[in-house]
Amino acid sequence: MSSRDKGKKTSELSPILLRKGIQGIAGEVKSGKPMRSGVLLIEVYRRQQAVNLMGTSSFAGVNVEVKPHASLNSSKGVIRCPGLKNDSETDILEYFQHVENIHVSEVRRIRSGRNGQTINTNTFILTFGVPQLPQTVNIGYQMYSVSAYIPNPLRCRNCQKYGHHEDRCGRNTVCEHCGREGHTDNDQCNIVGKRCIHCQGNHAASPRDCPAWKTEREILRLKYTENIPFPEARRIVESKDSTNPTFATIVKQSTARTISVKDASIQAFED
Repeated sequence: MSSRDKGKKTSELSPILLRKGIQGIAGEVKSGKPMRSGVLLIEVYRRQQAVNLMGTSSFAGVNVEVKPHASLNSSKGVIRCPGLKNDSETDILEYFQHVENIHVSEVRRIRSGRNGQTINTNTFILTFGVPQLPQTVNIGYQMYSVSAYIPNPLRCRNCQKYGHHEDRCGRNTVCEHCGREGHTDNDQCNIVGKRCIHCQGNHAASPRDCPAWKTEREILRLKYTENIPFPEARRIVESKDSTNPTFATIVKQSTARTISVKDASIQAFED
């Protein structure tokens, strides 16, 4: 729920008034959390509650817009199925659409690059139209485990910052190699010595053993395993980072554990 009125935020409404208003529209809901962005995140128990809320245009004297969250109403999981090596993504999706209680809305095969060639793998990313990721799916007469899909941190190739693509970057160009503005590594950086723009370490901005990369990875792991908004996951991780001097060790250990499970081993195929 977000405000349409300039200078007003739904997240700043009285919690008492907020609860009374929501109960009057949808009954008792699971939670109502004010977000740092100024919007209110409401989690409901039933679909009809969401329908009732989305029909609301005015709330507590504020003109509002209520819409489904962009990502929290779905989940992504990874399966490995060698038997589907000759099946197309379209055929697999069509199969799932005829299976009850699975709710798969998208199938994407992971592809890897080897020796200049693109190779299909037997690993698939499934998008489910439900927030709770199922533990298994049945394909034919066989059952396959579903593990959480955790994407790699997205690093801009223009400014080297995390969280956005270079196509949407409005910042100054920064060299991945030396961390200085005005040129890129592709321009054949001639500055001796590497410097990471994130941690100031003696390496480029791209290595996965960089503390900054591990922190971003931990944020994504928390977001996708706990199914919470990205800003909340970042707040939790950065809070730990600022209060616990051994957090870097925790992230390193967590990353090592994650690499050993199924959801992370696919990450080498996409970046």
